Amino acid sequence: LNPLAHLIDAERGQVDLKKILNIDSFNLERVEQWLPQARDDTGGAELTYKESKHNNDLQHNTDICTISLSSSHPMDGEKVLDWLGNLVSKDGKVLLRYKGIFDVKGQEEPIVVQGVHMTLEGGALPTWPSSHPRESRLVFVGYKLDQDELEEGFRTCTAAA
Repeated sequence: LNPLAHLIDAERGQVDLKKILNIDSFNLERVEQWLPQARDDTGGAELTYKESKHNNDLQHNTDICTISLSSSHPMDGEKVLDWLGNLVSKDGKVLLRYKGIFDVKGQEEPIVVQGVHMTLEGGALPTWPSSHPRESRLVFVGYKLDQDELEEGFRTCTAAA
């Protein structure tokens, strides 16, 4: 996309700051050297304008929906992992984004999960966020999601009393 930009591999946002800070990346002289040699008499770049037609009758994709699930009852951690793993394997192609926080029975720390399509990851937070009640919540964004199926799967993860 940008021939002047350097690609830097990063995992979970971890990158050597020397590669991105104080590197003089916005340097007009360098940009001008790269621009085509089309110049006017004043030495400025010659710009052209091409009118484009836009469709102002854009339609929202009604196949995309959001489903939010919550429970004030503690969850069974093994059931949650099994259910989410099976769900992502089966329906990952239609899951655009999902994220949640779980109150797992017998565990003080909240468990958080997030994912995109078939990539699911998670872990424990050190403590419950002070602004968040101790409850489990999970949100899905996807194509033609089956709310009844998701609610039932979530409900089956509730821990025994």
